[in-house]
Amino acid sequence: MYADAISEDSVNAAIVKIDPIDVLIVTVGNTAKDTSVEDYEEFKKDFEINYYGVVNPITRILSTDKLSKNAKIFIITSTSGHHAHKSLDPYAPSKWALESFCSALSSELSNEGKSVHIIRPSTILNERSSDFKSENGIPASKVAEKIYDLTKSKKSNGGGYYLPST
Repeated sequence: MYADAISEDSVNAAIVKIDPIDVLIVTVGNTAKDTSVEDYEEFKKDFEINYYGVVNPITRILSTDKLSKNAKIFIITSTSGHHAHKSLDPYAPSKWALESFCSALSSELSNEGKSVHIIRPSTILNERSSDFKSENGIPASKVAEKIYDLTKSKKSNGGGYYLPST
């Protein structure tokens, strides 16, 4: 099920169609190339998409009590949540904030048997990768394979997973 993570209407429409939710995958990412700390509007835009775009659907789903007893939540962040890179000034702080949110969410949900898995790929190779002159990265299919493997795993306590460039 696809939903525009920033749109309340889109998220709400998707939520009513699914019950229960056993696996939730939230992935959003946006940045402009060659941005700097002086670009306040880009900071706001990146936080709106990269941080609130994850928080919005998760908090809405949690308020419905639709997550199954042993639900697994997968949040795709970025290695930038731990290692800031030049020219990604607005992007990196949004991913750092997301790491903190995921940690708090995991602590809150673990007592209920639910798990939070943070997937931290390097650059995902897609149509925007060339904008950043990145030839190294990981295909989206490899990220999907990792998530699939984790959905089948009996490990229910969540955790963080780095996915290096291939």
